[in-house]
Amino acid sequence: SSCAGRVQLISVDGPGHKLSSYRWGIWHDPPTLADVELALEDWRAAIGSAMAPWEVPVAEDESPSEIISSKQSSIKRGKKPVKPTLGHGFSARKIDDPKFPGPQSLLYLQAQSPIFHVACRGLQAAQKLRALGINHGWKYSSLRGFRGKDPVEQEKVVVELLCAERLDCALARGPQLMVKGEVLAFELEVANATLKRAQERLIRLEKALEEL
Repeated sequence: SSCAGRVQLISVDGPGHKLSSYRWGIWHDPPTLADVELALEDWRAAIGSAMAPWEVPVAEDESPSEIISSKQSSIKRGKKPVKPTLGHGFSARKIDDPKFPGPQSLLYLQAQSPIFHVACRGLQAAQKLRALGINHGWKYSSLRGFRGKDPVEQEKVVVELLCAERLDCALARGPQLMVKGEVLAFELEVANATLKRAQERLIRLEKALEEL
């Protein structure tokens, strides 16, 4: 598995609460301030809806658990489609969805570096790949998984290639947006610079792999 790096706008119930996360915007290329503000409109609409999951109309023959979340489709009620609460590509979610942000959830602007998980044939190959990554700026690379009965002669070893570039900026708690205007523009500028620097390491890694 892999990711080329991204900037994202994400809600979580608290620091480190990944299981309750909901992403309002994900960009693999540097987003503009307009992109982020559009995602913030979705967030405001949702978090301001009585500070609870949206009350989605339900047909008589449907239960809340049968209402399916989709980014580009409407919720059907009988034969007529019901428009989602949000207006920029995010449809309504399940009423009982445990991942919906709580009333005091935190909203973050994040820049995350590229990450790769590579299955290697044996421990020696995995250690070689990890060392190559570390030597070319992927400082957080590590051995993540092993398969094989012999602790030394492993059949398969998974290497995680990860560089250090990352930004986490808290923007809001609950419905109160703390970072806006020029400060938000500045944080986005730093986030985009972080993403660009991290993605430059992809070129260095590619060249190093070609020389093996």
